[in-house]
Amino acid sequence: MNLTSFQKIPSIDGVVNLSSIEPLYFAGLLQSKEAVQSLVKLGITTFVDLKKTDEANGSKTDCEWIRSSNANYFNLPVSDPIEDIDSAFNERMREIIESSQGKVLIYCASSNRVGYWFGRYLKEVVGLSKEKCYEYALKTGLASESAISKFKEQIGV
Repeated sequence: MNLTSFQKIPSIDGVVNLSSIEPLYFAGLLQSKEAVQSLVKLGITTFVDLKKTDEANGSKTDCEWIRSSNANYFNLPVSDPIEDIDSAFNERMREIIESSQGKVLIYCASSNRVGYWFGRYLKEVVGLSKEKCYEYALKTGLASESAISKFKEQIGV
């Protein structure tokens, strides 16, 4: 993963806040089956949904759209990033990313949890400085003031 390859992806209808650091893609809400199909055309073969099952479109609907597009779907629900994103969570994410045969999209409803997770992953798995982790957490979707405050407190920025 080359962090200098970070890029915001031009708008894809039905995909909120899309960005990438190859081979990872990050997003907020997926709003339609057509949006999923557009992502699959980009080479995304694995989707990791951080939403709870009863949230936004609902993970069940996402799962149906993704599997009908012949892609892999994982739901790793995050209710509270401080509680739910831990070393076991990061190990599971590392396994999913490493076993994927293509690009991987990590998404939630707004991309706050995505940015939170990625910053923590960079700190705890990749071993980057806390300043770089914070920078990439913001770039990949961490935006709410409360989530930013929790993130900063947790990694010591």
